[in-house]
Amino acid sequence: MSQEAEKISNYESEAVQKNKAVMKSKFAERYQRMQDRKNDRGAAPNFNTFVTNAVDKTSVAKKTSFSVVTMSGTAEIKSGEESLYTINSYEGEPTDEQKLKVKWCVFIEGKWIPITNTEEREDTNSDPLLSKTRYKEAILYCKIEADKATIKFSKWLDEKNVKVEAYRYKYGDKQCQQITKITAKPEVLSINWVNAKEQKIGYAGYDQDVFLEVESLGLKGKELRLDIFDYDKGGEDDKLDWGANSVKITGRKTLKQFPIKKKTDYGLQQEDENKPGLDLYVVVNSSEPLENCKDKYATYLDLNPDEKVITAYFAEERKKEVQKGKEPPKPEPKKETPKEPIEYMVVKGDNLAKIAEKTGVPYTQIMEVNPDTVWTKLIPKKTKLTIPPKKEESTAKEKEKDTKTITYYQKIDSASLGSEVHLIAETQNLEGKTVIFKVFEKEPILISDKEKPLALLVGEEEKTEVEAKVSDGRAQVAVILNRKDKDAQQRWKDTLSPPDECIDGVWYDGKKDQDVKMEDDDKRIIEEPNRYTPAIKYKEKKKTYLWLQITCEGDQLDFDKKFFTKNSLEVDYSDRAPWMKIAYNELGVEEIEGDKHNEKILDYHNSSNSKGEPDEIAWCGAYVNWVMKQAGYTNLPDAPSKAVRWRKFGKEVSKDKPPYGSIASIAWTKNTDWGAGHVGFVVAVKGEKYYLLGGNQQGGDKKTKGKVCVSVYKKSDILSVNIPLNYIVNNNDFEYDEINKNKSGKYETLQSTR
Repeated sequence: MSQEAEKISNYESEAVQKNKAVMKSKFAERYQRMQDRKNDRGAAPNFNTFVTNAVDKTSVAKKTSFSVVTMSGTAEIKSGEESLYTINSYEGEPTDEQKLKVKWCVFIEGKWIPITNTEEREDTNSDPLLSKTRYKEAILYCKIEADKATIKFSKWLDEKNVKVEAYRYKYGDKQCQQITKITAKPEVLSINWVNAKEQKIGYAGYDQDVFLEVESLGLKGKELRLDIFDYDKGGEDDKLDWGANSVKITGRKTLKQFPIKKKTDYGLQQEDENKPGLDLYVVVNSSEPLENCKDKYATYLDLNPDEKVITAYFAEERKKEVQKGKEPPKPEPKKETPKEPIEYMVVKGDNLAKIAEKTGVPYTQIMEVNPDTVWTKLIPKKTKLTIPPKKEESTAKEKEKDTKTITYYQKIDSASLGSEVHLIAETQNLEGKTVIFKVFEKEPILISDKEKPLALLVGEEEKTEVEAKVSDGRAQVAVILNRKDKDAQQRWKDTLSPPDECIDGVWYDGKKDQDVKMEDDDKRIIEEPNRYTPAIKYKEKKKTYLWLQITCEGDQLDFDKKFFTKNSLEVDYSDRAPWMKIAYNELGVEEIEGDKHNEKILDYHNSSNSKGEPDEIAWCGAYVNWVMKQAGYTNLPDAPSKAVRWRKFGKEVSKDKPPYGSIASIAWTKNTDWGAGHVGFVVAVKGEKYYLLGGNQQGGDKKTKGKVCVSVYKKSDILSVNIPLNYIVNNNDFEYDEINKNKSGKYETLQSTR
């Protein structure tokens, strides 16, 4: 070994020895500490002690994994007051620091809102729930501590149930939820004068109805007194007696009828006016304190005596329930002169039952006034009986409803040829006068001369001038946008929807997706009839645009006015329920047994809120949703796979005579928002039976799996029948399909072959 190598070896040897000495010293120190512990505990240390310590460390690590098991909280609270929610138990044993890692959220109208500690905020002046981005403003204050959360809710959650939940990792455990009903402090937000369409108005004529729209919080189910005053600039305001001051609050908005009397009925209240007419406003006269109560509401409704034609338009008829104003007193029933008893002489063969039948008096009443008579099976003839006047049985008087159904007319800007529309003229102080309507085309399409009015159907008659009397400030009449003569009807239809034509000598090749020139007797057509079809020249559909002219003779003025000359009524021709072609194309789509699934049914699910579900999950609502989406409709229910949610789609129509293709929903439980149900398209109604084209049905054959077919349901089971909001119902919408049963018991409809 060289001298240099020996030096290195000795150096390494010294380092090793030095390191061993250090390690030995550390072990000695550690051993001494263990001896000290032994003396403190009075027990010898052993290897198990280290193992136990190791387990303890692991158990501490496990404490970081825990979950909320149960919680409780306030079931009902006033808005703006503190609501306390407490976690009652956990899985695991979290420390106070770890408890602060629990997450909290609030569900408002199904929207999930995570919450954290916030400074207290003022309640907003407008409803935050009108915008999905403002929902957080409904939480005024939140303080989260270990095991609990304190929350204050907005007044705009009045009468709503919110759901508060505590969770560690994933929400959705009902044990960790508390439903709280929020009630606002009593407050009148606004009172407005409105018409039947709930549009604000500032003036009205005499002898007609207007309405008071009361928007309030915290007053549902309570009576609110409203006093009506006439404003007088130079003197004391007069209080009007309208006889129906009490308004029962039914929700956020309540509509109350206000019948305006004849001008002469208001008497001296008009003498001190600086201008003719009345200026009406409302004062709230409440028995309990109200938040932010104003001195005056609904300022002002101008009752002006001048005659006026306000507007005229095309409309569709609608109905709604409102609270009644003062109704005319009902005539007292006439008092009848009391009837006197009569004598009856028993004839041969009489018994008590026969006598009661002859006289029309119950046998019990006859027995009461003849106590000395011996009643046998046959009463001896020539026995004199006293027959009392028949006592009318008293029936419980039915409580008079405080609501009434009113009819109003909603303006429309489009219609279909053959549909019913209403011609409306809104007037002021022209009660009982005759309004004459004329309908013109903006550009002549249906007729050659745009200066001539269209002839339209009024009942069974065809008229170019349609008359209607003004009643309740409005003249209205229903017309059908069509002709009486069938040939004339067809000409109008062909004008707006020209029939498509076949192109001579041209055929469509379905295999190559192209047109081919061929003679009609070409052998290719004969050999492959499914490949070649006649080429079609599609004609463009047209529209016509209509406007109104009205004339009316008043006492003060004569009116001759034009309306809708710029924003005309758009009229085209549409097939009935166009979505039904799409619905019928799905006939026969059926569930697949086992692990496989029908891809078409998966498409139905994926179009709705049941995305990702297999075909054995109920899919009637998903099918209807898919059809309507394919037809171009977008304003569909928020949870379309739930059949009962379709009762909120579009507008509701009569169950007695539903239009073809309307959507009928059925509820199998009392929960008409989220309970079990069914939904399908109406294809026929026969007596008390509804025939529905729908998905997940059996079509009369109970052995089949769920499929798209026609099935029958009881009319009494139907919850609601709805059509799209902008769909105009035509006369041919009430022509139903023919329904038959085939040999296997399945329902068939002729529509499937059309």
